[in-house]
Amino acid sequence: MTYVNPLNIAGPDGIHTGSAPDDVRGVRPPRQRRSKESLDRVLAAGVQVLVDGGYAAFTINEVARRAGASSGLIYARFEHKAALFEAVMVHELTRMVDHENAAIEDLAERHLPTADLIEGIVRLFADIARREAPLTHVFMERTTVEPSLTTHVKELRTAPLRIAELLVQRADDLRHTDSRRAADMAFWIITSALERRVHTDMWRHWESESETGTGPDKGWDLFVTDLVDVVHAFLLADDPSSRSRGT
Repeated sequence: MTYVNPLNIAGPDGIHTGSAPDDVRGVRPPRQRRSKESLDRVLAAGVQVLVDGGYAAFTINEVARRAGASSGLIYARFEHKAALFEAVMVHELTRMVDHENAAIEDLAERHLPTADLIEGIVRLFADIARREAPLTHVFMERTTVEPSLTTHVKELRTAPLRIAELLVQRADDLRHTDSRRAADMAFWIITSALERRVHTDMWRHWESESETGTGPDKGWDLFVTDLVDVVHAFLLADDPSSRSRGT
């Protein structure tokens, strides 16, 4: 499997050259440009190893081999394998969040009708979930073993607040007495459904399901369409609490 950088930000060798994390435990940050470029190659190699073989294949020696570097060079920067993995995770989460935020702003600038905005939000996160599944699956597995890793997700991700803001701006269309609560719940519905598919390994079957329209969920496209319908129904249907109060 070949890792595809959704931002298409790459150096001359096709290697992602985003900023390297410098606040991860057990990492000695580089000071010179050449050292930073070397570190970026190591991080990119770490991504390839995780995508191709998961955490079980993630070793200092294998990352060094893919990066065309010595294991000694990696140990000079990282105290241990856990530090290298955490650095790769922060590096990639930063890239994903940057892409996520840019996509949200692009969607916001289109000034779509509320129903289309909701569908756009669902499909935006579905596209990201599908594209990033090989990596996020590994990250999710590791956070169950190392819960402290979730701190990086909480610190980096701003999408929930921005999505809530976009939906609250359409409060008159949502038909909920508490538009912020409804927006937060809608985001939870979207991310929970997508995370379950990633965490349960269903992403491994998405390509064949989409091509044939068969499989346990009748294909990825049908799954996303169903999710759009669920969120539409929740946000745009009459508020049941209002009906029960006779308002």
